[in-house]
Amino acid sequence: LDYVLGKIIKNADGTTTFEPLPDGEGTLYFPVPQVHGRVFYVYHSADCKVDKYPYTDTGVTLQDGDWMKGGSTTAAQINLVEQVKSGFLYGGYYKAYGKAGTAKDLAGARGLTYTAATFGLKGTVDDAGGTNYNPTIARAWDGSKAYTDVKGTELAPQPDNIYYLKEVPDGFIRPYVHYTYDNYDPEKPLKALYIITATDDTNYKSAGYLVPGSTETTGGTSCLMLSIKKPDGTTDKTLTAKSVFYSKYSTVTRGYLYYVEKSDLIGQSSFTYTPCWTTPDGVLVEGLTTRTLNNITTKTALRASDE
Repeated sequence: LDYVLGKIIKNADGTTTFEPLPDGEGTLYFPVPQVHGRVFYVYHSADCKVDKYPYTDTGVTLQDGDWMKGGSTTAAQINLVEQVKSGFLYGGYYKAYGKAGTAKDLAGARGLTYTAATFGLKGTVDDAGGTNYNPTIARAWDGSKAYTDVKGTELAPQPDNIYYLKEVPDGFIRPYVHYTYDNYDPEKPLKALYIITATDDTNYKSAGYLVPGSTETTGGTSCLMLSIKKPDGTTDKTLTAKSVFYSKYSTVTRGYLYYVEKSDLIGQSSFTYTPCWTTPDGVLVEGLTTRTLNNITTKTALRASDE
């Protein structure tokens, strides 16, 4: 590559002309790469804290941790799943978070209002106007604002962006089983069996269960209320997320049930499963509790072994 030294002359008509300098005259200067003082942000819905991370043209550096990786020529990646607060589960990441308040807020309109001046030395600040995520707040997460193209486990952050991390109380995606039986038969044989779990909303790609050791999931059907019939056609119970899970997990004050009718399990000696959901960005999240059903034959046998 040859370099020609010269000067640019502005002509009277507004055009410019490049005039080379004689050999040996002039000095060649190379521009010095500049590190831009740009940042990106991660908003934690669990506690309304915002983390700020410096961003440079050659990747991302972190002040307190090593969960990022990046090279001199590739964009850095972050694993948002690893940043979820204790007591919560990963629910995806979004372009906006609709806090409680006005209709505008509930529509998911949150602007980027965080600046370098608002952060301390560790790059974290409380969002004084924020609202901790509570599943009782309807439309807190607008599904149309969810990121779907790149998994949060391998996100290459963009400078000046804020990523709203959906952190869901871990009382959700727990196991529950409901079964019906023939009450007129002294042995009370099982007639139907439902595997049930709960989610905070229906923004997920799927929710259901998987068998430990496998990544193949079985998705359930969502509903706000599930009415289950007895063998004689009368209503056995009407279930909601709160009626099923609130007594054990007080954060489940509302939500959706996802159920799978699994009467094909009747007669089996054992079945083990873990509830799970798949977030909008395609990350499989397993619940914190695995359940095993034994002696799936009669009401008495199942209850004695399962409880």
